[in-house]
Amino acid sequence: MVVSAFSQQVRARLGQPTLVEEDARAWYQGWIFSEEGVVVQQVSGHISTGLVEVSITLCERALGATKRRLLLMDDLAEVTSYDSAARVKSVDWGRVNQDKLEGVHVLLKSKLIAMAVSVANIALRDPMTPYSEREPFELRLLEALRHPRRS
Repeated sequence: MVVSAFSQQVRARLGQPTLVEEDARAWYQGWIFSEEGVVVQQVSGHISTGLVEVSITLCERALGATKRRLLLMDDLAEVTSYDSAARVKSVDWGRVNQDKLEGVHVLLKSKLIAMAVSVANIALRDPMTPYSEREPFELRLLEALRHPRRS
């Protein structure tokens, strides 16, 4: 199991994950904050279509648990690769649910993942905000959890 790269302050605020998944190539954990309309996801390793299905399951649960548009906070800093079909599946879900999303904030390090996020952002008409540094991403995450948005 991979240890979270989140700061101590963020880990304390997140608490126990709502969903954890691990296989030989990847590790995933996700949290739902219904009152705030926030979904936090952290992934390490290779993103497969199966892992995207896990992510979609969490997001669908969140949509059923809140009346707010979702704000997705995705920590992909430790993602090393992805299946093209996984990217397509993720973008397709985003298109279908675009009116239910306030935005997607993505922390990334890999140039390959940055390119995939850029292509997805174009396909989804710019709802994604990329971050290359952890601190501003975590500040935005903590702000979202402190100050619930209007529905």
